[in-house]
Amino acid sequence: MGSVPLQKTLRGLGKIEARARWLAAAKKALWPLIPADLQPHCDLANYRDGVLVLTASSPVWATRLRQSSPAIIHRAPGNIKRPVHRIEVRIVPPEAPRPSPPPREVSATAREHLRRCAALVGRDRSND
Repeated sequence: MGSVPLQKTLRGLGKIEARARWLAAAKKALWPLIPADLQPHCDLANYRDGVLVLTASSPVWATRLRQSSPAIIHRAPGNIKRPVHRIEVRIVPPEAPRPSPPPREVSATAREHLRRCAALVGRDRSND
């Protein structure tokens, strides 16, 4: 098994970067077509072969986005300079905050060892 040449890897990364830049520009151009009350609840996930993939944070917002799809499909090609034949809406709920782990208890034995270590570290060792 040989390693992948650096040039090939960099070329691949360049394609990924170009795709990310295009999606960011497409989102910026597309966003005026999304109703203002929907914008905080949806995102542009992808574009491939005339299909815009949009995400919504809940089924309610997904339904509202689907209802807006005909107007978006009609006007999007002028904004993103590519044909749009269909919109797919996927539900991607916001990530729930993770609970912080409970505080860990230190046993009495461990506390005593830590106290002894701290005393040794703070002791003057010039006479040792």
